[in-house]
Amino acid sequence: MSDSTDVRVIIDGMGLKFEGQVTFRQAVEMLRIASVPAVSFPDVPQLAGQPPAASAKSGIKDYALSELVNELEPASSAETIAIIASWVLETEELEAVTRQNVRDRYQEARLAPPSNFPRDFKTAISKGLLAQVKGEKDRFYVTRTGRKLLERNGD
Repeated sequence: MSDSTDVRVIIDGMGLKFEGQVTFRQAVEMLRIASVPAVSFPDVPQLAGQPPAASAKSGIKDYALSELVNELEPASSAETIAIIASWVLETEELEAVTRQNVRDRYQEARLAPPSNFPRDFKTAISKGLLAQVKGEKDRFYVTRTGRKLLERNGD
């Protein structure tokens, strides 16, 4: 088999873009890597503006939402929003949440929604607890700062 550059490859998404010719061997290796579950690559850094990969070790799935919020005792509505967003991401295995995903969970958490949810959601963003997915104005992920809320009580 020839090792010439005879395979065209296009990778486009999540802040990555590559288009070019590669050798057959390179293409086979790319396919091999692409078939491995993402959790097998824990040391790959996240790009800024992209949702982090879900953590299989987070333990959030072991909690009912109301139990998690009660245990973490958020100090503000913005922190509550980040905790709820984290729980939704983990339990539903999503890469990003919408404002509505979070707002819909207040009843499940046995909490009254904040009187000014849009303002408090913006506060969660401005405090660095949540961030917008690059290029998607209605999708958000929990930042490292937001995830630290979950670590306050050892989770």
